[in-house]
Amino acid sequence: MDIPPALRQLVRDAWAEYASHVETAYVVHRAVPILYFGDREAYERSTLRVITAALNPSRTEFPDGDRFRRFRRAEGVSAHFLDNGQVERYLGGLGAYYREEPYRRWFAGLEPILQGMGASFYPGGNTTALHTDICTPLATDPTWSGLSDAARAALSEPGRRIWHSLVEYLQPDVILLSVAERHLASIRFPRAHQPVEIFRVDRKRPYVVTSTTLQLAGGKQSRLVFGRAATTPFGLISNDDKRRLGKIIRAGVEAGLPSPQSSPAGRGD
Repeated sequence: MDIPPALRQLVRDAWAEYASHVETAYVVHRAVPILYFGDREAYERSTLRVITAALNPSRTEFPDGDRFRRFRRAEGVSAHFLDNGQVERYLGGLGAYYREEPYRRWFAGLEPILQGMGASFYPGGNTTALHTDICTPLATDPTWSGLSDAARAALSEPGRRIWHSLVEYLQPDVILLSVAERHLASIRFPRAHQPVEIFRVDRKRPYVVTSTTLQLAGGKQSRLVFGRAATTPFGLISNDDKRRLGKIIRAGVEAGLPSPQSSPAGRGD
């Protein structure tokens, strides 16, 4: 496997963060840091590069009965012996995630939007998406919302640096984000314009999806699409609405990134 130096450094950064929490009770142990989920090589071949983002990996990624059943190829990798062979094994484990035993119930919240865009986490399509986490690549127990302020601060500062460097490496066309709105402040890339409404489901409390343009290094522009989360991402709208949203996102990217003056709102049922 030909591993670019920038990716190799990201792997080392993620493992260094994991090693720094080896005695931290709220970090899941006998685990690996999850820099990203999915087939990076297929993503890099995709005509539309799409990543999704949440806060941090679930403890469910490392089941009590078999900690590495979702990342079998990465079992035995150690932060203390991270040579080329171990880096390859680790990246192989991340790349095989959706082919082995992914946490399907959670990712089912995002897959219909991806399908509307002509993409998928799963193999077989022309466009392969990756999943990332903006606060930390480490799984925690309790979940992010259950951690103390001190714990979140200890994880999020290095974790956000890693995520921003990862995004610069991946150079996505679209970042699909569904978290609590306050977490938008964690994304530090310059914004080319204020968020634009691109989709709405009209009801007592309308569900609104917005888009803005992020400026990455080297001149790359990436479209950040945001909608509120529930138990699962975009969990407040139906799968049919999600597929319609995905088509709107794809059409917007193909037509050029939106400006506040030119972006029409799609309407869900």
